[in-house]
Amino acid sequence: MYSFDFLLDREPFADDAEQLLLMIALNDIKGFITVKSLMDIHYVLKHVIHDEEKVRSALSILLDTFWLVNSNAEDAINALTSKVRDYEDALMIETAISCHSDCIITRNTKDYCNSAVKTYEPREFLRLYQK
Repeated sequence: MYSFDFLLDREPFADDAEQLLLMIALNDIKGFITVKSLMDIHYVLKHVIHDEEKVRSALSILLDTFWLVNSNAEDAINALTSKVRDYEDALMIETAISCHSDCIITRNTKDYCNSAVKTYEPREFLRLYQK
């Protein structure tokens, strides 16, 4: 999740993550985040930052920036029969299909090789978008 890269200032990925978030904030592109991803982000940040108020502030920034979407029952069922080996990744793909997303941006593209939705690493997406 490139949002972790931005929120935790992870080098060398933070600059790309910041550019993507800025593009979403400026409505150059439409960004989606799932409720499940938000829960995962909360869990990780809570164990890194140790300050619930700061964690919720970070989540608030994400909620102000992204469109919040949820996986539905059909997504969960379709993910079970997906060619994608990891169920969580398959569920992310099915959710992306449900919300008509054009692509998934992740640093974990190798696990999305059987994805029905185009998948880009952040830097690759930025390079393609800025052409």
